[in-house]
Amino acid sequence: MAMHELHAATRMVEIAALGERLSALRLRDAEALSAVRRSLDQYGQLAAVTLFTERDGLQIIDGFKRVCAARALGWPTLVARIDDVGAVDAKLRLRELHDRRGLTELEEAWLVRSLYREDRLPQPEIARRMQRHRSWVWRRLMLVEALDPLVQGSPSNGTENNVKGSPPSADEAAGTARPVGGRRRTCTSRAC
Repeated sequence: MAMHELHAATRMVEIAALGERLSALRLRDAEALSAVRRSLDQYGQLAAVTLFTERDGLQIIDGFKRVCAARALGWPTLVARIDDVGAVDAKLRLRELHDRRGLTELEEAWLVRSLYREDRLPQPEIARRMQRHRSWVWRRLMLVEALDPLVQGSPSNGTENNVKGSPPSADEAAGTARPVGGRRRTCTSRAC
């Protein structure tokens, strides 16, 4: 299915009605959130948020920072596109939509764990759907399950992803650290 076939036309949605269940799979970057807030304030909304429908309403796939910034600015609505996908495919779309910038190793690990533990997908199926080798899936799963929940936050038990400083890479957590292209993310607890 082509990317343009996944969603319908954009429409306005009430921000208050948006669920953030998948936000547990993302880190919060305070600097990026501030930049998005300044951009929304200065230029308005430049890109639609991406949503999917669950039985309890609309859930965000992409656009957590835009929604948070819009709430802080007191906006009641945002332009959104609603993808016709279920929860598993929404999680996979989250990764696709961040393909250019990429998820951190920790975010990838949270995603793999969620697909494995919550959605009960077998590791070979996760590998196939993420177009990765089974060993990559296993390493991501071991990364997140080996970390102390107080260090990395645990989406499965509802704690916040409030890591201070840069999240550890898979290699750092495994004790075989190597440069990660200078990508640093500062995370704060949910500000919305």
